[in-house]
Amino acid sequence: MTNTTALQYAKDVAHGLKTWEEEEPVDDGDHFGVFHSWLQCALDYELTYTSQKTLKSVRLLVAYGGPNCWITFDGRDTAVVEASWYSDIQTVISEPCSETAELSELVMSYFEETVWLTS
Repeated sequence: MTNTTALQYAKDVAHGLKTWEEEEPVDDGDHFGVFHSWLQCALDYELTYTSQKTLKSVRLLVAYGGPNCWITFDGRDTAVVEASWYSDIQTVISEPCSETAELSELVMSYFEETVWLTS
C-alpha cells in the first residue's frame, strides 16, 4: 500500500470519531456503556504520564496488520490518528468537535480510574 492509502485511512478514522456514540451500547451497568462498546475495538493501549504521575495521554491501537492505526487522546477536543499500511506513518489531527472532546474525556477518565501506577 502507499502513503496515500494510509493517509486516507487516517483521515477516515479521524472523521469517524464524531460518530462514536452511534455504536450499540454494552449493558455494563455504568455510565461507560456506549464508550465500552467503542473501546472494545482497541487492541492495545499506551499510557503517558507526567513526572508527577498524572495521566497525560492515552494511545489506543485500533487496527493492526494492515492497516496499523493508533488514536491518541489527551483530553482535548481533537485526537491524533496515525496510520501505516506497509508505508510511512501518516498522521491526521481530527477536527475539533464536542463529540471528540467527550470521547477524549471518557478515555482519559476511564484509564485514570482503572489503571494504577506501581511505584
